[in-house]
Amino acid sequence: MTNSKNPAITTQRIDNSARRSLFANATIGFRNYLFAEGTYRRDYISTEADPFYIDTKSIGLSFVFSDFINKNGPTFLSYGKIRASTGTVLNALGIYQNNQVYAIGANQFNGNFVMAEPNSLIDPLLAGATNDEKELGIELRFLKNRIGLNATYWDRTNKNFPLAATVSPYTGYGTVTTNAGEVKKTGIDLALFLNPVKTKNFDWTLNAVWGKLLKNDVVSINEKLGINTQSSQVSGNGNINMVSAVGKRWGQLRGIGIKRNAAGIPIITPEGLYVPELDVDFGSSLPDYTGGVQSGMTVFKNFIVNINVDYSYGGKYFSLSDYYGNATGNFKNSAGLNDRGVPVREAVSNGGGIHVVGVDANDKVVDMYVEPRFFYEKNSFGGSGIAETAVRDLTFVKLRELSIGYRLPVEKLGVGKYLTSAVFSVVSRNPWLIYVKQKGFDPSELTNSSGENGQLPGTRSLGVNLKLGF
Repeated sequence: MTNSKNPAITTQRIDNSARRSLFANATIGFRNYLFAEGTYRRDYISTEADPFYIDTKSIGLSFVFSDFINKNGPTFLSYGKIRASTGTVLNALGIYQNNQVYAIGANQFNGNFVMAEPNSLIDPLLAGATNDEKELGIELRFLKNRIGLNATYWDRTNKNFPLAATVSPYTGYGTVTTNAGEVKKTGIDLALFLNPVKTKNFDWTLNAVWGKLLKNDVVSINEKLGINTQSSQVSGNGNINMVSAVGKRWGQLRGIGIKRNAAGIPIITPEGLYVPELDVDFGSSLPDYTGGVQSGMTVFKNFIVNINVDYSYGGKYFSLSDYYGNATGNFKNSAGLNDRGVPVREAVSNGGGIHVVGVDANDKVVDMYVEPRFFYEKNSFGGSGIAETAVRDLTFVKLRELSIGYRLPVEKLGVGKYLTSAVFSVVSRNPWLIYVKQKGFDPSELTNSSGENGQLPGTRSLGVNLKLGF
């Protein structure tokens, strides 16, 4: 572009914002087992409208009940605490979010800069908001801290947050940015600590976490404007959207799917293509639960092994690479052998083709072979635009990190007066995708909430680390 006759001139935009805060904290304890804590904060933020500030506050209570249980002597319970808290979390406006911003277009007209009216209208009363959050938890440790459990139930309400609500294009705008919406979330987080083996020459610890999103429902979007559904394109593809609908779980993937009969069998055209169906819900983009396990072992006091595994179960994502890759013949689905042992790219008359099974419009069985280029291209962007075949499962188990280290004998090396410790480690990150429900992509490497947007493949790394203590 810089070789153009009239090249576009770009400059770096400098975004300036400022924030000043007042913060107060008070803690009260009674006999070292009952505690109350409160906080108050006022943030003055330049991105907000006059009077420019937002207040947040919280209060929490905790009761160390193990002090009562253990007052008559030691028991198997090393520590026990119940805690509860409620408070608000700041959700401030971003820079220039409450102003109409005009950008210079990349192309010029007769040597003049071109600017366009923004497609979003800004509510003059737009302001930041706060999220209400409540927590209830218990912390337990047993057998001289060899076993530990931390459980938390949380409840969060996001209300009147800044939202670009979709409006009719006949208004002259695509969206109106205003304070609207309410999303109700509840979940459970569990953390488990184990020290199953502790000897002179071997020490093994395990830390495991598990979190489940019980509820993430859309309560309202914009009652003032009568808007009950909010959607945005996924990966820039108009055939599938991220939809928020009142009464449903947030983050639904909805788009053009495969039409099926009452038994769930795909309906096939006489040419061997899927019959498309509009506005099909493919599921939520959020997993049912997530977690991880960290295992640390110290062998002969000097060898250290750390293993980190994380996992996710449930949820859906859309793969733009899958959508275009199959349709253009770049993925292996469009090549190889079919179920008759013949290359699928051979003519159907010679035994090739994709095996298609379903029913016709009259519910009669369809069993035929279709030329792969015709099948994949016409079922996607080149024809019916069906996005369902590129919707994939988020479930995975992954070895996130493996490290093997050695604690160097600083005293024997004669550097003890300079160093207190030195550990040399070989570290591998993302070495092994242990399990994935649908092969071909790594769900743990997705770059956005709605899915895979034609991104580069994930990477593995192998390196060394030297940690020094002084």
